[in-house]
Amino acid sequence: MTTYDRLTVGSRFTTPDRMISEDVAGRIIDMAGYTHPMFRDAAYVAQSTTFKGRPIPGELSILFLGGLAEQTGVFDETTLALVSLDGVEFKTPALIGDTIHLEMEVSDKRRSRGGTRGFITFAWTCRNQRDEIVLTARATLAFRTAKS
Repeated sequence: MTTYDRLTVGSRFTTPDRMISEDVAGRIIDMAGYTHPMFRDAAYVAQSTTFKGRPIPGELSILFLGGLAEQTGVFDETTLALVSLDGVEFKTPALIGDTIHLEMEVSDKRRSRGGTRGFITFAWTCRNQRDEIVLTARATLAFRTAKS
């Protein structure tokens, strides 16, 4: 049975935790070319922001969530692509040293006209170790289906 056929609206999944280490975040921030001192300089953050630590770029949070989603075991070889990421709202920054996880719920499911592909929309909620919501979003993925 394909991923599309297995999942139903209301299906829920929670990912393993992921600690945002200085080493990993720093390498990705460097590779991506971020230059703002908020992402590179702890002294700047302490003097110029109200954050209780150095934040990571919001886009990096999304990158971590993509990897966490795959660790649920929900997806298989019938997963084709991320089609859209909509309604992304950053609620509180993820900080270096935070531990995050992703809660996913199937909120919509539809087949293509030909029936060989299906689209599943997941409501994403990312939380940190303090149970604060870091971000919410809707992620729609395409899947091969067993044609009815």
